[in-house]
Amino acid sequence: MIQNASRRGTSVQITIENRDTGEAYPWPKGGHVTSEATRRVGGLLRTETRMGHELWESCPQGTAEEFEEHAARLLSDRTDVSGQDLRAADWRTLWSTLCDVENDEKGEKMAEKKTKETAAQRNKRLREEIAANIERVRSLAEAENIESTQKLSEETDALIAQLPARERNKLRQQLNEAGQAREKLPEKRKAEAPATLATQDFAAEVEDGEALMLRGRDLVVQAMRHSDEGASITKQAAEVLLDIRIKARDKDGNPDLALRAPGSRNAAMAVYDNAVKVVAKSTDWERFKLDKERSKVKRSVRYHLQNLMADYLKALAHDTEEAAAERERYKNILKDAAQEDVPKVLAEHYKVSLVAPLEKEKAKYHAALESGDRAKAQEIVQGSAAEEAGEDPDAMLRTTVKELKKSVKHADPETLEHASDEVKEALRKDLEAVVRRAREILAAIM
Repeated sequence: MIQNASRRGTSVQITIENRDTGEAYPWPKGGHVTSEATRRVGGLLRTETRMGHELWESCPQGTAEEFEEHAARLLSDRTDVSGQDLRAADWRTLWSTLCDVENDEKGEKMAEKKTKETAAQRNKRLREEIAANIERVRSLAEAENIESTQKLSEETDALIAQLPARERNKLRQQLNEAGQAREKLPEKRKAEAPATLATQDFAAEVEDGEALMLRGRDLVVQAMRHSDEGASITKQAAEVLLDIRIKARDKDGNPDLALRAPGSRNAAMAVYDNAVKVVAKSTDWERFKLDKERSKVKRSVRYHLQNLMADYLKALAHDTEEAAAERERYKNILKDAAQEDVPKVLAEHYKVSLVAPLEKEKAKYHAALESGDRAKAQEIVQGSAAEEAGEDPDAMLRTTVKELKKSVKHADPETLEHASDEVKEALRKDLEAVVRRAREILAAIM
């Protein structure tokens, strides 16, 4: 039978007693029937925390009352929660659920308080990681592991860009010196190395090499200045950089598609470095914007370069005079390989993929369509477009949420309710479209 029942707000707690055993227990398990208002407010709170807002830092959580006061104010500022839901929600249940509260003989208290990494802690962690990476780059360069050196150098450069501007130049100089460690080895150790046919100075050794590098530089400059048109320009820049790789030579005298030789790698890096110098002289951009645009352009160029590389290698199997002439460049690698096997042999030699990113995306897109998941298919298309344009997904998400928050922060629903019917009718569809888009974004990051 029901022994007693109590109500707080719109939540009900019932205690049931077993007549035979005398045992009493709450119903349902957990003691409360969660109201619709509590569910809605709880969902908003969970969303806010998943999206990285400082809810836990700015909300005192020692008691349910403190949590209710501050969380309600934050939700009012950041979401479209109704005042009715805030008043009707069971805040004690939300507090105990979201803040991991446990009871002891002194009463209810928090078991654990969430903390966020401070800027100073983050910078300290970055400095330590960068220092370790620079030493690793030095070791890889001395061992002539060019591909790994280049990859780790790029990753470390991205970490350096996250530090204050005053620290970056010195660290980038250290990183650059580490990447050239082998060139500074004692003469005795250099003498032990076998003779090389690798490109040392691309501009001087390769016919039209300087013109090719200048062409690449100018395209990168255009892409940085006109980021809205960057995708088409960066594809042209990728074509130039592929040409540089084909014309440069590795230590065995073969085309340096993987940029293993220092001269080849320096030529490719000079395209970006010289572009930044040109843009810096012709604009008033601060270093942060220069680094940001450079990184964006490099991501887009890398995407197009992977597609172009796959297409180029596969075209070498074609039965044409042009393909036959190109195959001659790789005769030391191909030896007696059958014509149809040329792409596979070269892909294995240079450790590159014959499946272009665009092909992978198309395959995922069609698979999503066949499974009936149109939302997933659309998400793949949008991600492909962002990668092609060199857009940083993290930066895009931060900017989107920041702009949405700024737009709706001061839009009080109770005030807007009194807008004229004409304005409401005219803007309702636009607002519904924004809400749908916001839900799609939220679903994508869950």
